[in-house]
Amino acid sequence: MVSRHPTRTPGRPACRPIRVAAASLLSLVVALLAQTISAQPPPTPGPPLSAEGLTQGLVALNVTYQLAPAAKRAQLLSDLLAVAATRQQLLAGLIESDPAEVLRITIPAHLRASLPLAVQASVEEEIEVEGELEILHEDRTDGSRYLYFLEAVASRLSLHFAADPPTHLQTGDRVRVRGVQVNQALALESGSSSVQSLPRAGPAEHLRGAENPRDPGQLPGQGHPALHTRQRSERAHHDEQLRLGDLLRPDLVNRRG
Repeated sequence: MVSRHPTRTPGRPACRPIRVAAASLLSLVVALLAQTISAQPPPTPGPPLSAEGLTQGLVALNVTYQLAPAAKRAQLLSDLLAVAATRQQLLAGLIESDPAEVLRITIPAHLRASLPLAVQASVEEEIEVEGELEILHEDRTDGSRYLYFLEAVASRLSLHFAADPPTHLQTGDRVRVRGVQVNQALALESGSSSVQSLPRAGPAEHLRGAENPRDPGQLPGQGHPALHTRQRSERAHHDEQLRLGDLLRPDLVNRRG
């Protein structure tokens, strides 16, 4: 009778030491990964939106809007309004520090006209306006600078020159300026190419203008039509009175008899 006893295969090592070694290695790898992750800086956000990128996006989105069916235009219009408002805020902050960049990425007039009217209100516009110049000198801790404003009929605009602000003008001068308007600010090329000096209106001219307003369609020197009509009527009435007076003069009556 042969008895069976559990035996160990010769040359086969025990499994327990291997498991212990594997567990130790795994713990070491996890610890190293944890140290590596904690040493890495937090993920940085994406690049900030640029005015140039928003300009390109607005133009492309407008093309999509123009070609889209009516059912999709409502959502696209909402997207256009959002992009235009964000872009306008960037340009408003940029115009003071870098008016040249604002001029560079300005949407041309024909493209602006193709935008929906609601969107155009948030898009810069090339304008030409007349008014009275105001120049202020500002002293700051980091240096001084000159500030330029235009008192127009309907608004007060701050003027920001990309190059060579005007040095031949002073406060109170009447000028005509040409530039790109963003909110209540105007970006201009230079003081020589974007600003035209106008003759000042003296007191006598103001008085004549108040007494004898001129229609915009008339040439200088021509008065208001209604005023001329009244003057002609008064003159004709005066001439008629003189004629009647002559008819009633005794010497003339006797002479006719």
